[in-house]
Amino acid sequence: MSNFIIYVDGSYNAKTHIYGGGYLILAYDLGTLNTKKSKIGYFNGNHATVLPQRQIVGECGALLIALQKITKIFDQSVDTL
Repeated sequence: MSNFIIYVDGSYNAKTHIYGGGYLILAYDLGTLNTKKSKIGYFNGNHATVLPQRQIVGECGALLIALQKITKIFDQSVDTL
């Protein structure tokens, strides 16, 4: 069974009206970092309906993507049991 630590951050560029977010997933198996399961990534967007939320959209989006990645890792682990 793996333990995960997720770090996220969001940003917003007022000049270009683009928000973004990044995530870092650290996966530990029995207290040891597992680099094959650990992930890093980012995204950006400019959907007008969420622009007023600025960097919060980036932070929430990064968290959602990170949770999707962990779900895939977990599903693959369950399939191998």
